[in-house]
This record gives sequence, C-alpha cells and structure tokens, in this order.
Amino acid sequence: MSIRVLLAALLSVTPVPVSAQDAGAGEPLDRVVAVINREVVTLSELRFEARVALAHAGRPEALAAPLDGPLLRSTLDYVVGQRLQVAEADKLQAFYVEQQEVEAALFAFERRLGGPEAVTALLVLEDMGREALAAVISRRIRAERALDGKLRLKAQVSDAEVRRAWEVSPGSRAQPFDAVRAEIRDRLTRERYRALAQSEFARLRRAADVRVVAPADWALEPPP
Repeated sequence: MSIRVLLAALLSVTPVPVSAQDAGAGEPLDRVVAVINREVVTLSELRFEARVALAHAGRPEALAAPLDGPLLRSTLDYVVGQRLQVAEADKLQAFYVEQQEVEAALFAFERRLGGPEAVTALLVLEDMGREALAAVISRRIRAERALDGKLRLKAQVSDAEVRRAWEVSPGSRAQPFDAVRAEIRDRLTRERYRALAQSEFARLRRAADVRVVAPADWALEPPP
C-alpha cells in the first residue's frame, strides 16, 4: 500500500481505496477500515481476521461463507479491542508470546480447520501468507493473556454468591446445592468476566485514538 494512502487514512475519515493506478489493476485492491493509534487496519486484513476467527471458533463456513456487514462490523470491534490490549501490553513490556507457543497454536489451528490443505486454501482465498496467519494467532494469544491477567481474579465469585444464586433460581433448587455448585460458579464467573471485559474494552477505547472508516458497501458506524 502506498504512503499516500496511509497518510490519507490518518488525516481523514473518508473511505480510502487503493486506486487502480496504485494496484496496477482495474478495480480498487484494498481500503482502510480503521486507524488505531496510527496503526492502519485494511479491509483485506479485516476479512482475513474474520475468517481466522470463524475457523478458530470451529465454524466450518470459514472458507465459504460470505463476509457480510454484520460479521465484518463485529470482527472490527474484536480487532480494535485486541490491538488495544496488545498496545497496552507493549507499554508494560509484558505478556510476550514465545515462538514455540505460536507454532503449537498454528498446529492446533490447522487441525481445527481440517489439515494443511484447508489452511492453504484459506491463505489463497484471502491472498495472505503463513507469516500473516502466525501474526494474527500470536496477537490473539497475547491479547487474551493480557486481558486474563487483569480480569481473572476480579471475575472470581464467592461461595456466598454461588449459594445466593442457587437460592433464587427455581431450576437450581430442584437439585441439592452441592450437586450444582460448580456449574453455578462457572456460569457466574463467565458472566462476570464478560461484563468486566466489556468495561475494559470501553476503557481502552476511550483512552485511545481510534478512527473507524466506513466502506460504502457496508454501513459501519463507530460505537458511541
């Protein structure tokens, strides 16, 4: 991508396609969809991250599903939050990911997607290399590690909270407390973790310089 396009993205909130002259083709090749603290995210990167996220979640449509506006919007929210977590980890000089961890995660991703041929098909589909896939996976691991380091203890629930949830739930009271204690604790912990994560993402977003650039073909609006 040309320096002209990157500078335009930083100075404007207008969709910025790569021109046919830049791309050497008859149609725009790429466009900027967001600028996160001066880090540019392009539509091609967003599409790739969306398919990788689908595959990581065990969704078989990762290689075939059309990437519509709602999916790209939710992926962009995910990408913004993830990159802000990594930026904060950089400031703290913490939560680094070792190369062997990335290789192990790549191997697990390959198995989840269906083997080396499926991974190759994904890379060809989105015109990306294996190094780009490794970067996406490494960033995901580091962001999750950074978030977990902040929230894991805060998300814990007390025995009193577990018992109170059991007492007010007719479905839970149908079984002895000891039989459902672990299940209730897991549910409450997940719910609290999710709420804390949303608050953390909102905090990072407020403190950052995030500009979302809406492509003409999907009505993307920045969150308030």
